[in-house]
Amino acid sequence: MSKVVFAMMAAGTAMSAYSAYQQGKMQRDLNEYNAKIAENNKILADQQYEIDHKEHQKRYRRLLGNQRVSYAKAGVTMEGSVIDVVEDSAIASNWEIQKMKYNRDVKKAGYTASAAKSRFVGQSAYWAGKMNAAGTLLTSGTETYNYGKSEGLY
Repeated sequence: MSKVVFAMMAAGTAMSAYSAYQQGKMQRDLNEYNAKIAENNKILADQQYEIDHKEHQKRYRRLLGNQRVSYAKAGVTMEGSVIDVVEDSAIASNWEIQKMKYNRDVKKAGYTASAAKSRFVGQSAYWAGKMNAAGTLLTSGTETYNYGKSEGLY
């Protein structure tokens, strides 16, 4: 009977250690996947900026065209206060573009930090899994060894 118990203890120790190691590996892989998603989101932030910028430029050109048509219909020439309105529109347009760039950069920085955090957490989980496996082998392995020795199995 003692040989069976010894074998079961040894197998249980090995399985427990292997499970701890595998859990750490899976957690690391999951966090690597999350990091890649965050990095892809950085690319998407750039693409979204380009789309927003082009849409804004189209709206701005439409606004300028509408302003010029309205001025022409009213018989107003492009000088004085009309030029001021056009300049104000250009300044407002540039301000909107700068806000879009800032928002993009903030998003990208967040995604960079998220990716780095995911990788750090994944590596930590991987090492924790390895340490748990080693701890299981040491503690349960020692118990199994002592049991085998006390039963005279070796």
